[in-house]
Amino acid sequence: MDAADLDEVLELNERSTPHVGPADRERLAAILAESSLALTARDVDGLAGFVLVLGPGAAYDSPNYRWFAERYDDFRYVDRIAVDPRRHRGGLGRRLYEAV
Repeated sequence: MDAADLDEVLELNERSTPHVGPADRERLAAILAESSLALTARDVDGLAGFVLVLGPGAAYDSPNYRWFAERYDDFRYVDRIAVDPRRHRGGLGRRLYEAV
């Protein structure tokens, strides 16, 4: 994932709320900048899903991320993972988690 993907990622993030936290474009760009892994999955119809993962040392204000950062020296925090609802039950979420 890179900055060129943000508009599509933002739209899918909005459609996936409340399963993922709400975020505006600036917030998603900040999370992307802090991510140790940021993947998109695409098919012929466009963006099918994405995952954003943060590791230790990120300056991220999420209480859930901070909980891990305070307790573990080495971890991978999946901040958000979303799959387009039209593609649910096809194994994409599992494949994204496996990539992490």
